[in-house]
Amino acid sequence: MARRMKSPTSSTLKWMDAEAGQPLPAGALPVSEDLGPWCRFSDHGVVAGMVQDGVCHAPFLNSVVTAVKYEVLVSINDSARLTEIEWSRAAALSSGGIEVSKKRVLGLARSPEGAVLPGFIDVNSRRAFMLNGSQVERYDDAVILAEDEPVQYEMDHVVWDEARATTQSEDKVLLNFTLENAATEARQVTREEEYTVTDVVYWGNVRGTVKGLSSKVTGPGGQVWDMVTWGVNNDYKRVVPQAVSLEVPAGAAVDVQLVGVMHMYDSPYTAQLTAVYEDGTRRSRPVSSLHQHEYLAELRADFSRPRSLADGKELEGDFPTSEVLIASTTTTTTTTTTPGPPGTDSNAEQASSTTTQESNSYAAPMALPPPLLACCLAWLVRLAHP
Repeated sequence: MARRMKSPTSSTLKWMDAEAGQPLPAGALPVSEDLGPWCRFSDHGVVAGMVQDGVCHAPFLNSVVTAVKYEVLVSINDSARLTEIEWSRAAALSSGGIEVSKKRVLGLARSPEGAVLPGFIDVNSRRAFMLNGSQVERYDDAVILAEDEPVQYEMDHVVWDEARATTQSEDKVLLNFTLENAATEARQVTREEEYTVTDVVYWGNVRGTVKGLSSKVTGPGGQVWDMVTWGVNNDYKRVVPQAVSLEVPAGAAVDVQLVGVMHMYDSPYTAQLTAVYEDGTRRSRPVSSLHQHEYLAELRADFSRPRSLADGKELEGDFPTSEVLIASTTTTTTTTTTPGPPGTDSNAEQASSTTTQESNSYAAPMALPPPLLACCLAWLVRLAHP
């Protein structure tokens, strides 16, 4: 009895179950415009041939064998492109053919009359077994059928599904340092430090694509990601200088913690994906997947209570506890806290006052997706308040 095989072929091709009397899977690849789809099954070894009248026919030694349960070669989402590699029995076997089994690849030959003959090439025996009607013919010269993978992807016409988009926030400590004032009077102390932040961008695992391929993505607002590795997380690390200024009491020190508010934006999307091949051929198709973007939406400086440089004791009084340095809005905020009387629980509710300084407003491009809009506004605020 014929036995079906279970093995993936590539990123754009797949062997899928089929059966006589049932519709063939969508995307089944024909041998040629005038012939049926490629098929394979196991009968004293895995053999490959062509579907005729719902039945898989394949060459085996000197006979044509058939199966009513078999597998057909499918182009996933119509993404596959095939190419032919010249093969000769006298020469070494070319690599890259579509596997029928470990030692056999799909092959084609042409009869003296010019007819296309499907079959397979056996690596061990260095022979090409081809179907010619109800006959099996052996050839010393044929072509190997191979997958032609693109060298690059380009994606544009991206549309976010905002109704299903989500954004989550998480605080991340980026840097710790100390502002010190050894003078005998309060002074404004400024210190510039560098922090490192990593943006993570992911465009999903689109069926019928090659993972790890170099890609270029153009977003809805014209923004371009031109160094995308397809199908995996892309980490973009930045080292950014940041100045922090604070009035520090005489003979005191304040510990500063730079905290990044990281936003995790998830949104389904639709787009047009173009596969670019080595010979310059471009094939475009619509795709849908999930976009994920982790980015710095806000930068905040958290301040400890000033402590004496002499004995390390905390000072009494009203002091700032935090300042928003980069915001996704157009507002810079400084918060001060009034301590409770000596002896009260430090975790008890504290009175607080907030002062807000308005900065210059900027018109945001409406076509930008939310993550990029936030990032752009954040940088504009940095420029307005160096």
